[in-house]
Amino acid sequence: MRIDPKSPILAAGDWGGLLETLSRSPDGAALAEASRSVAMGVLAAPAAVARWIAERAPGLMERSPLRLLIVGAERLDAVDRGRWYHLIPALLGVEGRVDVTLVGERLHTEFDSPLRAVAPGEAAQSFVGTLGDFLQVTDAPAPDLAFVFHPGFQKNRGWLRDMSLSRLIAAGVPVVAVSYGVDEYEMDRWVVECHGFSVAETLLLNPFYVDLGEANVPVRWGRALWCFAPGATLAEPSVDDERLAALDRLGDMVLHSMTLERVPRAPYGAMIELRGGNGAGRRCIYLFDDFVCDPVDGAIMALRSGGLARVAQLSAEDLVRYPGAGGSGLERAVWAAEVKHRHLMPLYPPARAGNSVQGLARTMYANLENRLDELFR
Repeated sequence: MRIDPKSPILAAGDWGGLLETLSRSPDGAALAEASRSVAMGVLAAPAAVARWIAERAPGLMERSPLRLLIVGAERLDAVDRGRWYHLIPALLGVEGRVDVTLVGERLHTEFDSPLRAVAPGEAAQSFVGTLGDFLQVTDAPAPDLAFVFHPGFQKNRGWLRDMSLSRLIAAGVPVVAVSYGVDEYEMDRWVVECHGFSVAETLLLNPFYVDLGEANVPVRWGRALWCFAPGATLAEPSVDDERLAALDRLGDMVLHSMTLERVPRAPYGAMIELRGGNGAGRRCIYLFDDFVCDPVDGAIMALRSGGLARVAQLSAEDLVRYPGAGGSGLERAVWAAEVKHRHLMPLYPPARAGNSVQGLARTMYANLENRLDELFR
């Protein structure tokens, strides 16, 4: 099957165009009177699914009903009991039906929008629990498509270790994950590859996302779509704990700088050029905060008002491990985080009382939940 380029999900370039087109159709007429934020909120998940189908797997819509499994469902991907997923055929401009199952340990089965009374179709099947538990008790056929919205694999690795995702992939189910952006996608990919999985195709950036972020901290819900590669086995995964620990170290170092309210000058580990008062340039590796490193002699320097002050020294082995032009931005950031942990942490002031990394993480999560609630007011 080919999805018509004039279908709403492909023809519209932004939310305004999509909502205008969809509200003129019988299935989306209820959106005409809704506020823009509420309409975006109820459509964020189905629009992401429809965009991926249109771009990557249009043949799935030959199946009616399309059996859709939402893994790790919580709130925005389960609003109004999943009834807005019934608009996926309308978004794609095709005839068909969708049967939806929501599975998640933190599934909010009563997370309702102001449009609940006019939400289309029937409520999804809901299962409060893990994917592994659900697969043990269900006797339904394998789904045609599974979506995992914002799994945050860096912290949530249970699906990768308990074989539940492996079972879906081994059964031939396309498993699509969604990250907030390219940076988080790279981290998610790092984690899944450390667990023996691989990623198929290229990243798909979805224009129909909802930004739940704050100033300078974008949180683009539904933005970066990617798919696990087929061929997973049901053997116990061999986990690369060393690479996982390195990624965890990066997360800790970034949060530490955020507790100090330090804004990065450049991507961590990137090669930058500093200009002196005489206009002369000097290439350095940006580490964290006000620290840089000379890529030739390994001198670690702090940026001061009077210039550069040497504060530490890297070994030749440290410099050899630096991922240059052949490495990824994430690999360079991981390298910079290791340098900060080993050489720079003693140079920072002690953390202020109540200003901990754990406290910042809790605050960030609470703020995200509040912004999600505000979306539907």
